[in-house]
Amino acid sequence: MLRAAAVTAGAFLTATIALAVGDIPTMYVGSFPSLPQQMSGPITGTFNGTRLVIKGFGPRTGIATTGRYACRRTSPTQTNCDGAITKADGTPFDNNRGPHFLEITWSAGRPVAMTGHH
Repeated sequence: MLRAAAVTAGAFLTATIALAVGDIPTMYVGSFPSLPQQMSGPITGTFNGTRLVIKGFGPRTGIATTGRYACRRTSPTQTNCDGAITKADGTPFDNNRGPHFLEITWSAGRPVAMTGHH
């Protein structure tokens, strides 16, 4: 009986770890992959499962930028985010082309790839 309980507990623990490794995090604070056309690095940010704020620099201008997004899970490893990139003080760029969209690929609770477009 003790052996059965140990095997069951071990299987549960293994399943829990595997599930946590493959999931998109409910909270992440740290570095994000670069967006060569929209934002250059280092890019840092905070993701809370449904909202994302990233900070970096304009790739051509070097101006500090901030991206603010609402995100939704589209698969166990990807989120799609809708929002906008502005200057760090919140004012839009002169060439503002409207909403900005991101797709983030996650692995082991960390962002490993990010693509963006208007």
